[in-house]
Amino acid sequence: MQKIIVLTLTILIMASPAFAQESVVKPISFAELQASEPAILSGNPMYFLKEVRWSFQRWFISSDLKELSLKASILAEKAAELKKTDEIAGWNSKVVTGAMEQYQQSLVRYKAALKKIATTGDRQLIQPAIVNQLVLHLRLTSGLASNLALGQQRSSAEQVVLIDIMDQLAESIVVVAEEISSPALVRAQIQENAMAGSTAVARRTAEILARVQDKAASLEKIELANELRDLIRTLQAIDNQ
Repeated sequence: MQKIIVLTLTILIMASPAFAQESVVKPISFAELQASEPAILSGNPMYFLKEVRWSFQRWFISSDLKELSLKASILAEKAAELKKTDEIAGWNSKVVTGAMEQYQQSLVRYKAALKKIATTGDRQLIQPAIVNQLVLHLRLTSGLASNLALGQQRSSAEQVVLIDIMDQLAESIVVVAEEISSPALVRAQIQENAMAGSTAVARRTAEILARVQDKAASLEKIELANELRDLIRTLQAIDNQ
């Protein structure tokens, strides 16, 4: 629970206006998501061809590792579709929410495969790729949450789905930190990838994470939550100077 709170702090920092203003110069790219820019999006009459391809690929899954690899690939494509949909139809809340929900469903399936692989001996082979993909998706979704570059306000439906997506990503990172990798490596990856292009914020975030981790062992949940809110306000005040 304490690790989830710490990871949630990281997500909140990335989604804060102060962070968005400093990092918006380096948006996440399709290449970083390890997916090509989608030419066919949900709602297109030809979209069923993607579903057919994914169903066909599932027939050839012969191990938990291959299952996770396929679901990671599908999740990357869904993330690319979400990014593209928001870029071309950000004004249409219903369409964007639909893309978010499709990504959300793929993320749930990916997390289930991740928990499954955590119990096998293959987990060390995929450790770097898992951490990298999850923090990249945190960059994408936290950018969507703030979306200051487009000057948009998210609808309540979009906000509900985004909050769940970010919770699912945080829970997936906890699985990696506790069962596949280590908290130290995960924190390093978050600092390197999620804070890309924002050195000052990365440094302050690292300091805040260290303070929270030091306090986590002794503070009760309510006290820790209050401490996190104070730290977030402090960070935002510094950035606004």
